[in-house]
Amino acid sequence: MPAAATSGGGFARRLSLLLTTAGLILAVVSVVRLFAVIAGTPQAQWLVEDPRLVDEQAVDPEAEARAAAVSRFVSDARLDAAALAACASPERVRSPATNAECLRQVDTTLRASPSSGELWLYRAQLLLETGNLGAAFTDSLRNSYRVAPREGWLAAGRVVLGLRVFPLLPAELQAEVHSDLDMVLAYTPLMKLLVGTYRTDVTFRQTAGAVIRGLPPAQIEEFVRRVREAEGG
Repeated sequence: MPAAATSGGGFARRLSLLLTTAGLILAVVSVVRLFAVIAGTPQAQWLVEDPRLVDEQAVDPEAEARAAAVSRFVSDARLDAAALAACASPERVRSPATNAECLRQVDTTLRASPSSGELWLYRAQLLLETGNLGAAFTDSLRNSYRVAPREGWLAAGRVVLGLRVFPLLPAELQAEVHSDLDMVLAYTPLMKLLVGTYRTDVTFRQTAGAVIRGLPPAQIEEFVRRVREAEGG
């Protein structure tokens, strides 16, 4: 057998072995990374196919601690879910310090997942909570519409925020709020938060009512009917 052929066959075998070894290493790294992310994910979200990044029902202090440890070695937006859940929890003590920390957490997660309309909306909510209704607030709300204009589950919460500050929004964002409102009023399951907030929040009822009264009569009638149903009358 010619020496060149023998040499070529040896090179091919070495290359094949190298590629196989590299593939195995990548597979092991991927599995380790997956388990690390799962360990830092709240248990309530383990079996959820498309879990939310900001889920106030998924508070898990142990997962939050694991995620903080893992995030030093692995970059994944899902590792921030536990910390964001703690921020969104009704049990969180609202203060300038905790609000600033939560805003920092959101900004960190957005760097890993800048196309998340959910995160941009939550950033706007945090800024509203701190009374910051300047450019940072409008940019966050605008980005939520830009990256997730037609997601119904997101519109259900976003329309409430938009109606709450409707008179303060630029015309372009007021139009987006109207678009969300049309979507929510067209699909009954999306109305729950809007109807509940309208019933229980007097200040919201004043700003939202001014917008709702300008809707076509059929939409007004449907909304009023849903409010009356929620009131049991």
